[in-house]
Amino acid sequence: MLSAGAAGTPGARSVEFWLDFIRTPEPGRWYRAHNASVVAGYLRHEELADAELQVERFMMNVALLRVLFTHAMLARPRLTLGPLALFGPLMADPRHRAVQMYLDLGRSFPPGYPVTAPACWTTG
Repeated sequence: MLSAGAAGTPGARSVEFWLDFIRTPEPGRWYRAHNASVVAGYLRHEELADAELQVERFMMNVALLRVLFTHAMLARPRLTLGPLALFGPLMADPRHRAVQMYLDLGRSFPPGYPVTAPACWTTG
């Protein structure tokens, strides 16, 4: 509503980021708005995450880490990809299919939810 001209002020920094993205839609601004919203919600409701099974908290953290790293591939490609930095902006652009290769969690997550099996890690 604010972006359409409604009176008022943003109630959160993430709303300011979304308004910025709406004014100037580009990949870096989208990631900033998206990630600010997700991280703020996660931190605001950390007790809900704590109530989940360990394997479910692990899944949330993997998903969060991947989207933050993908943002970094766009914002700081040399830092995240080193000699492959040239490919960062293309690989991380949310408008292109290449980003799906990295963010697809189908092979990382169990096929069903809620997760009933415990998480098992082995060292070797």
